[in-house]
Amino acid sequence: MSELKPIDLDSPMSSGPYQGPPPEVISHPLIADAVGGYLKARAEARAARQDVTELEHQLPNAEQADKEALADAIAAGRRDPGTKHADAHRAKIEQARRTAEAYTVIEQRRLADLQPVLDQGQEEWFAQATDDVRRLEAERISAIKMLAEVNNRLDHARSVWNFARGGRYHALDVFKTQAGERTTVSVIGELLDHAKQPWPKTPRRPRFTGGPMIASHG
Repeated sequence: MSELKPIDLDSPMSSGPYQGPPPEVISHPLIADAVGGYLKARAEARAARQDVTELEHQLPNAEQADKEALADAIAAGRRDPGTKHADAHRAKIEQARRTAEAYTVIEQRRLADLQPVLDQGQEEWFAQATDDVRRLEAERISAIKMLAEVNNRLDHARSVWNFARGGRYHALDVFKTQAGERTTVSVIGELLDHAKQPWPKTPRRPRFTGGPMIASHG
């Protein structure tokens, strides 16, 4: 397809091994599984490397513990207790490094598995994504039309409400004739403006200005 360009994960133009959508929004099941597998492996590798960094930052504490133990031994006339705290901590660091390296290998394998899946499924995935876009665009148009219709009914309701609270009644047909037909954008803008307007806590009594007042007889 002329619109397609290869998704090259090793391209110098790419911003990283994979900078694409998460698997939960990918409609192609094979690509979604491959992306999910890679992202999981990448997260695990990053967590393992972070463990190494944290352990390395904690090493001075273990070394300080050995220094204090030696100072206590000298003060008490005992023999050198050695560097058991630092040695044990260095062993933890070494094990964490080996684990991180193993997770990095897994990450690289999952990335290598992802590229051929993208190559083989890209055209089908693109077709599915195109269908999704067209379907959602149609849904959006339908929703906007419905929104415009609801807004028109709301205009009538507000006009009646304004008169009922003691204001003036504005015929919407006259307004539309003077202002012209409103666009969908203006309708949505009006809805947002209406939503920001505070409603009166207590309505005023209606004030009839269109004819003579009728006296009440008790």
